Amino acid sequence: MQEDNPHIIFSDAYSNLLSFSYAEDSSVQKNFAYIFGQGKGDERKRTTYCEGDEPTYLDRYEVYVDADDISETEQVEGETVPIPEEQYIALLKTRGSEKLVDPKTASESEIAADSTQYVYNRDYFVGDCVTVQHRRFGMIQPRAQLIGMIEAFDQNGRSLTPTFKDT
Repeated sequence: MQEDNPHIIFSDAYSNLLSFSYAEDSSVQKNFAYIFGQGKGDERKRTTYCEGDEPTYLDRYEVYVDADDISETEQVEGETVPIPEEQYIALLKTRGSEKLVDPKTASESEIAADSTQYVYNRDYFVGDCVTVQHRRFGMIQPRAQLIGMIEAFDQNGRSLTPTFKDT
C-alpha cells in the first residue's frame, strides 16, 4: 500500500524464483453431518446437517454425530411430555452444527529468491506484501506478506530466504 517502491513479483517467469515448495492440509475440515438421536435400529431418530448447499463428491467431508444423550421427552410440571418431532430434529441439527469444523486450509510456502533483480532493504522490506507465482504449478499468491528474512553467510557468499504468510 505504499507508492515509493514498485510492487515486487517473485516468479519463475522472471527468473528470480530459484526454488519453490508448497504444502497444503485440508484434512481437518468437516462440512456434512449425519446426526443420530435416541432409539434403536430403524427406530433411531436421524437427520443430516450442512451449511448452505449440500456438498457433493470430493467436496464432501462427512462426520457422524452420536446425539443419543438428547432426550425425546421433557419434564413439564412434573410430567414427562414428548418433544414434537420438528423440535427434536431441530435439536439434532443444532448438535450437528456444533460438530462441524469450518473448512480451514493450512498452507505454507518456502522460496529461494535471486536477489540480483530486487534488493532486500531497498526495494522490499519485512512487512511488505508481494506476489509469488509459479507457472508450472499454476500457483499464484497475489498478496503474500513478507514476515521474515533468513540471512545466511557461507563459503558461497550471502543468501537470503524470505518467509511469507498468506493474507
